[in-house]
Amino acid sequence: MREWAVIFFLCLCPLNAQEYAPFKGFDSANTKAYQQEKKKWANHTDLREKNRELIKLAYAFKDYEGLIDGLEKEIKVHPKKAGLYYSLAGIQGIRSLEVSKIFAPPYLRGMIQNFEKALQLSPQFIPAIEAYIEVLCKIPSLFGGSKEKAKEWVENLKKISPLDGALAEAFFIRETQGFSAAIPIYQSVFEQLQTEAFCDAPAVFFKEKSINYPYKIAEMVVLTSSSPEVGLCAINYFIEKASLYYNLPLEWAYYRKGQLLQRQGEDVLAKSMFKKALEINPKFEKVKKELF
Repeated sequence: MREWAVIFFLCLCPLNAQEYAPFKGFDSANTKAYQQEKKKWANHTDLREKNRELIKLAYAFKDYEGLIDGLEKEIKVHPKKAGLYYSLAGIQGIRSLEVSKIFAPPYLRGMIQNFEKALQLSPQFIPAIEAYIEVLCKIPSLFGGSKEKAKEWVENLKKISPLDGALAEAFFIRETQGFSAAIPIYQSVFEQLQTEAFCDAPAVFFKEKSINYPYKIAEMVVLTSSSPEVGLCAINYFIEKASLYYNLPLEWAYYRKGQLLQRQGEDVLAKSMFKKALEINPKFEKVKKELF
C-alpha cells in the first residue's frame, strides 16, 4: 500500500500560489491509453486483485475519481487498515481542488472524516497526523477545520517525534502568525538535520514518510533560505525515487534543485536543472524566467 500514500501538502489558501507546486491532474491526451489498460482487467475473475490493479492504474493516470472509488472498495475488504483511510483522505483533498468550489464540500468533509478514521485506528501514524494538522488549519470550520484541534495534534506529535513535531509547529505558526514567524523554526529543524548527518542516509529518514515528503522538505528549504545541503539531499532523493505514482510534477523538482544549486553558487549546474525542467514542461514559465 506504500505506493498509494500521498502527502497531503494541501494549499487551499497558499501564502503565494505561485510558489508551490501544483498537483498533477488527468491528462486528456492519455484517455485512450488509460481505457486500453483498464480493459485488460475487464474480465478478470479475482475481483480483489482487479480492484488493486485498477487503483494502481488510476493513480498512474491521475484519475482521482476512479482512485476514490477503488479505495472505498478496498476499505470494505480491509476496514481496519489505517493507511487506506489516509490515502483516501489525501485523494479526496486533491479532488476537492480539481472540481468547482460548489462541488468541493463533500470531498472536504470526507477528507476530514477519513483522516480521523485513520488516526482512530493508528493514533501514532505520523504522516496522517501531519496531514490532519495541515487540513485542520487550512479548511473552514464549516467543513471540519479547527486551529484549536490542530494545536492539540501538534503537541501530540511533538511527544511522538520531536523533529516532526517541530515541523508541524512551524506549519501551525505559519498559518496562525504568518510565514516570517515560522522561518526560525524551519531553519532550526533543517540545521538539526544537517548536524545529524541526514544526507548520509536520507532513505532512513524518508522510509516511513509519504511520497511527496522529500519534495516538501526541499521546497521549504528554498522558501525559508535554509541549509541548501539538506534541501539538495531531499530533492535528489525525490528525483531518484520518481515513479508514476508521484502526484507532483517532476519539473518542479528540477526547478527546486536549480534554485538550491544557485544558493551554493553552482550556476552552471543550476542552469542545467532549469533546462531539464523546461524539457519536461516547455510551458513552465517560472523556469523560463531563470533561463532567459
